[in-house]
Amino acid sequence: MELFIQTLESVFVLSRVKKQQEEIILERYHGPLITNGVELGHIKIVPWLNLIFSSLFYIFNSLMGYDVDSEFVKRVFLIWLCIDILSIVYSFFDSIIVKHQVFTYILLIINFVNLLFSLNYMGFILATSAEGTGNFFSSNLFVMGNALLITLISLIMTFFVYPYFYRRDRLTNGAYREKESKFNSEDNKLFSSNFLLIFGLVVFVPPLLTGYLENVFGLVIGILFSLVFPALVVDAFYAALYAKQHPEEIDEL
Repeated sequence: MELFIQTLESVFVLSRVKKQQEEIILERYHGPLITNGVELGHIKIVPWLNLIFSSLFYIFNSLMGYDVDSEFVKRVFLIWLCIDILSIVYSFFDSIIVKHQVFTYILLIINFVNLLFSLNYMGFILATSAEGTGNFFSSNLFVMGNALLITLISLIMTFFVYPYFYRRDRLTNGAYREKESKFNSEDNKLFSSNFLLIFGLVVFVPPLLTGYLENVFGLVIGILFSLVFPALVVDAFYAALYAKQHPEEIDEL
């Protein structure tokens, strides 16, 4: 009889442990660079940022024009403007946002792509703003190479690099989450003030002395934006996927 009771207790303990493991697995993963993850409340902030960038760049291309088919760029930002306005209107309806979480996250994906495009375009303008026909930064080779580089980095990070971390987390049941949390912490030497100071001196002092600080700064921030901001796009996608798979869990605004 005692053996039977002990067996029942062990089965109960194992089932409870298994249930706890399932609950841990069900917690949404936020990626290697994101601390809290994309939330529904971001729909109330991101479209306003996009509206500012899209308006400025649309006006810029309308009044000043640019070397790379400004009419096409104007149409792109006009489309972004329409999406921004619709997203802002949508952000005022809290009940609809909470009820249709999957659609909200899809809309956030579009808005993050918009933000990435606008920031990359800003870096592109700064990097290719050098004057003079013989200047390397104003040459067609650098202009096209810069545009191609930023586009390739953004696509690789969006479709290959960041999705890899989400697939790895699912296959390993979150075994690497603790290491990634340490990477995001303030103790990481990669983000120390000394490292950032040395990096800034090495990258920006030579261009400052030669008069090409604006161009190098635009190139650097364009690459950084292409490396970092796709993480938001991917996290919003997996947030939509998680909301579809677990509709019972309602996020708060």
